[in-house]
Amino acid sequence: MYHLKIIAVYLLCAMFCMTGCAFENPIRSIGFSNTGLKKKIAILPTEQVLKDERLKLLFEKSLRDNVEKKCPDIIVFKAEQTKSLQISDNLALAEAGKALGLNAIVRARLGTVSIGKEEKGFPMFKRLRNTASLYAEIQIFDTATAAKLMEKSLSRNAEPDDADIDLIKAGKDSGVYFMSNTLSDMAAEFAAKICDAIAVQPWQSYIISGSKGVFTISGGKDAGIQSGDLLNVYDRGETLSGAEGQRFFKPGPKIGELKVITVFPDRAEAIAFAGKNFQEGCSVRQR
Repeated sequence: MYHLKIIAVYLLCAMFCMTGCAFENPIRSIGFSNTGLKKKIAILPTEQVLKDERLKLLFEKSLRDNVEKKCPDIIVFKAEQTKSLQISDNLALAEAGKALGLNAIVRARLGTVSIGKEEKGFPMFKRLRNTASLYAEIQIFDTATAAKLMEKSLSRNAEPDDADIDLIKAGKDSGVYFMSNTLSDMAAEFAAKICDAIAVQPWQSYIISGSKGVFTISGGKDAGIQSGDLLNVYDRGETLSGAEGQRFFKPGPKIGELKVITVFPDRAEAIAFAGKNFQEGCSVRQR
């Protein structure tokens, strides 16, 4: 009988613990390790000096596909969503990116294909061989600061046959196997670098408007935001001037918190939970 009483006590304790979980605070404080929030990036149309437009499109598609495959926690904007980002000024580019809720913006460039001839082989058996080299580079810009997060370039060399050299000279680069194959490989390597650079950046979104105490932020259901979430709010900060006339943002301090009340596919509405003086351009981050 004594053992039965002990078992009954343990069962009552277990039931208490289980039911106690039902009284958990409904507000979800967003933290880094368990939120599953997705960061948004845009890959701008590739700049190129190649004559064949098909190689540019192949590279862009391969780059986007590889980022999506390697980084499931990153949302890559579609090409048609980047039209408002065709801006050369880094500060204006960052401002446009904030309005779209982007963490970062990627620029890519394909260089010319250099062709020539080079003696190769053992000293007694050297002969002229065709050579070709392909160059590409990417730059990643942080929307919070308008600064460059990373710059990476790659070059690849090959020994095309005479037929391929003729195609390259005629501007029919996409018909050359090593060109399309090499660009796909380079895109995969660039994608890994993009994933690494974005992974260490904090998730963030931005206040894009406010009216009657309700603030709209540029992140919604697509990014994993939920009603009831609490987000830290940071001041817009100040603008600093750098070399060659470039300007940058210096993010300000935390000024309060927002509580999400309504979530839409790509945006959310929130009210002040703590603090004040929230305005368009303030960043919001994980609490």
